[in-house]
Amino acid sequence: MGSIDVDMGGVGPERPERPSLPYGVPYPPELDLFQTLRDPANNNAETTERLNWDRDATYYGARDDPLGEGFEVRILNFNDPTGELKWFPDDWDPQYRLGPPNPSIKWNDPISKWGLQLLDKAGFINFNLDIASAYMEPIGRFAAKRNPANREDYRIHPVFRQDCWQVITDEEYDMIKPALLLASAMLDEPSTLCLFHAMSAQSSEMITFEDPVLKTCRRLRVPETLTEVEQLITFRKISSMREYTSFFWDSGDTILRARGLLACTIPLLQDDGKFIPAGLP
Repeated sequence: MGSIDVDMGGVGPERPERPSLPYGVPYPPELDLFQTLRDPANNNAETTERLNWDRDATYYGARDDPLGEGFEVRILNFNDPTGELKWFPDDWDPQYRLGPPNPSIKWNDPISKWGLQLLDKAGFINFNLDIASAYMEPIGRFAAKRNPANREDYRIHPVFRQDCWQVITDEEYDMIKPALLLASAMLDEPSTLCLFHAMSAQSSEMITFEDPVLKTCRRLRVPETLTEVEQLITFRKISSMREYTSFFWDSGDTILRARGLLACTIPLLQDDGKFIPAGLP
């Protein structure tokens, strides 16, 4: 709370009735206790009700007060056609929004009332995000084993590297790198390796049962954990898909039906015309 970025106390002439708070903590906004409502259907008859700040704070904004000792608050006009949330041209611009960040989610009481922006400015949020590149490039827990030197060119999983893409430029590949890093992190998660371990098992190792409609079915036996050796074997099986799978940008009717751009895979065939099984490349 002693950070210079959030120190707003004691700026300007101090008022005896409102001495500076310790550690530079600002005074909280002085919120109204009641609000006046007008009923257009009843000749604008006025009624007064007590404000519920856990419910009504989201309609208010705040700014630093001129002395830097706290905040000023005003109700926002969400029908302002200029988008500035003003009722009158000389209304000040809000610096912070009160209330919960997302009203559809249950937040604790301080956040529901004051909002994250104001609490952050007041110095009560001490969590500092890393630089963008650190938290926008997720890393799965197996990544440290397949890429122990943390080489930048190995961050993307082998099956998503550029040589697995057909007719793609460097610029296009750079554009999809964030998505490929996320997909790589998912493949590098131990739980994902457990799933692929089960998928690559022989059918005799799966659970067989009869369905009245589908007839004979097989269900995967997905283990909760794998040994390090099993993880490595599964990683190699996934990586071996490079030998018979490539990606390309689909076009034509397929895109129109899917309402988007697709990346498809084309498996290679054996000499006898059969697909190469994914579990046994």
